[in-house]
Amino acid sequence: MIQVGVLALSGCLASAVYGVIEILVLANSLAESELFTTRVFTVDGDPVASYTGSTIASEGSLDDAQPDIMILPPLMDSLGEALNMKKIVEWLADHHGSGGQVATVCAGSFLLAETGMLDGREATTHWNLADMFRRRYPAVNLQVQRLLVDCGDYICCGGVSAWMDLALYLVTRYAGREVSRTCAKILLMDPHREHQTPYGMGGFQKNHNDTAILKAQTVIEEKYKTSIVIGEIASEVGLGERTFQRRFRLATGTSPSLYVQQVRMEAAQVLLETTDMSVESVAEKVGYNDYSAFRKLFKRIMGNTPSAYRQRFGVRGRQLQER
Repeated sequence: MIQVGVLALSGCLASAVYGVIEILVLANSLAESELFTTRVFTVDGDPVASYTGSTIASEGSLDDAQPDIMILPPLMDSLGEALNMKKIVEWLADHHGSGGQVATVCAGSFLLAETGMLDGREATTHWNLADMFRRRYPAVNLQVQRLLVDCGDYICCGGVSAWMDLALYLVTRYAGREVSRTCAKILLMDPHREHQTPYGMGGFQKNHNDTAILKAQTVIEEKYKTSIVIGEIASEVGLGERTFQRRFRLATGTSPSLYVQQVRMEAAQVLLETTDMSVESVAEKVGYNDYSAFRKLFKRIMGNTPSAYRQRFGVRGRQLQER
């Protein structure tokens, strides 16, 4: 029997707190066995207000919480308040140190990173929080394109709705694939999501004060359709290439070449979503003459081929699904 705790915090998503529990209870029913026991905890044992203002009741405080796995649901606001609560961070560190697991969803990974246990290790968070996470925890290997990162002693999930992916993942691990597949079918869930990049690339970090790099970003965003030579961009903004590479990464959190890829992929997303242009034409339009290379790169970053992405997210694909 796996004891699962969910730590409800002020401003968290109530649907995530109860949704995880409902999926695990469903798995128990399908397996005809009590594989999971679940409890909702709050820091001090008192009820908390969810993001919508509804009250989440508590079944215990952190002082008496000893689950095998503690889940941190997505915080829609009050992240700063939660990060300042030393009791949470200290409890997570002690729980991890005693062999317990922690699973985070969305901004919950910030609380785990506060303990220092993620330093030098992989993690993920919501794509829109990636820049903030990198600035606050530069020692963490953030894999923001991934929806779920399992490092054994902890699990991090990306987007707000990734609590569903986490719950199914736990069902697969402890109840088996057949029970997990049946859960997904009953609840009409997609059991195959692996990337969060189709839902947003995180935007382009420009809240820095390096004017040369800001100019370089503008140049790249204007010229991404052409063949871009990084050395030429460096010269255009008055920097040597090695200095440019270093300052670009420091300011944006990524390399110039990966930045070019990101700009091109976002442009490709828009074209695939809003036009009937052939995939080959889309590739050429965003700066790739080699269609095969574009297709492989798109699939690696987005988790789908360009055609599959269009079918799922494009206007025409949605129209066909609605018929």
